[in-house]
Formats: sequence, structure tokens, C-alpha cells
Amino acid sequence: LGSDPGRADWNADLATTVNKVGVVLLSLGRYGEAEKALQREHDLLTSALRTEPKNTRWTQRLAANVNFLGRLSEETGAEDAALERYSHEREIEAGLVAHDPANTSWQRQLAVTDSNIGRMLQHRRDPGAEKSYRHALTRLEPLLSKDASRVLWIRDIATIHEGLAVLMLDRGRAAEARSEIEAARATLSTAPPTEVDTRTLLTRKIPLH
Repeated sequence: LGSDPGRADWNADLATTVNKVGVVLLSLGRYGEAEKALQREHDLLTSALRTEPKNTRWTQRLAANVNFLGRLSEETGAEDAALERYSHEREIEAGLVAHDPANTSWQRQLAVTDSNIGRMLQHRRDPGAEKSYRHALTRLEPLLSKDASRVLWIRDIATIHEGLAVLMLDRGRAAEARSEIEAARATLSTAPPTEVDTRTLLTRKIPLH
């Protein structure tokens, strides 16, 4: 990079290497070092995208990078920063989905980001939490209706219903919480019998008797 720091493809290639370092450091709980590496990746991808703003592969990688930064903030208890980063991630992913609505991977990731935002808002007792969760369901449920075999989507939807159940309980709306748990269990019941962990995801968590 020393001879031509403006080469977008070089910046993007280096970002890939830096990402691997950052993700490993994050998994090890070395948060300060992980944040430096992930921020470096962010800067490299941002620089590359200034040259090629329509490069969707780099844009998707930038969204993933911001997700890792959001997770880092969440794991270290910096929930305001986590919410800000997840919101930034959402902006990037919404642009990708607008570019290619048929891309189910991008649709799914945008829904997961809405769910993450809902969780952060829920922790803050923000009334917008339910809206974010509902947006996620509205995006995921049509995907699953077209391909009911996708266990990842099944798990995503069940987890969102679980979040809504906790939210309803926090608001004193026990009947609605029970409905959300029933919806989660009904969703999980469609998973293949071999997916034991998926099928029992919620059974221990929220007693509603």
C-alpha cells in the first residue's frame, strides 16, 4: 500500500486480513485490540468505497464490519454505541436490499439487524422496540413461507418472538407474551427432528403459567 494508498482493491484486500485479526480478538475478549483492528477495517473499506461506491461486495463487508463493532459495544456494556452502530448497519443493509430485493441473504441480515435494534431499544425501555421486532418478522416470515426448510430463518423468527415475549412481560401484557411464546414454539416445531438445539431453544426460558 505504501506506493499507492489510494488503490481501492488493495485497501479492500487488506481489510479482509484486518477483519480476521479483529474477529479473533473479539472472540478472545480482547476488546481494545479488537476495536482498533475493526476500526482499521472500517476505514479501509470506507476508503475503497469512495472509489467504487456501487461495489456491493465491499458494501456488504462494511455492513458486516459495523455489525462486529456493534457486537463489541454490546458485549462491553456500551449500549448507546451499540445502538448507534446497529442503526448505521441498518442504513447500509437497507441500501443493499433496495438495490437487489431478491437477495434473500441481504433481506435476512436486515431483519436480524432490526431485531438487534429492537433488543437495544428494549433494554432502554424505548417504545420503539416492538416496532423494530415487528419489522424483522415482516421481512423474515415471507422468506420462510417460500422456503420452509431454512433452519436459520426458523431460528431467527423464533428468537424474535422470544424477544417480543420478554418485551410483553416487561409491559405487563402476559396474554400477549404467551401468544408470542406459542408462536415461537409453533415456528420451531417446523424444524427438522435432527435440529434438537433449535427445537428446544425457548422451552427453558420464559415460564408463563
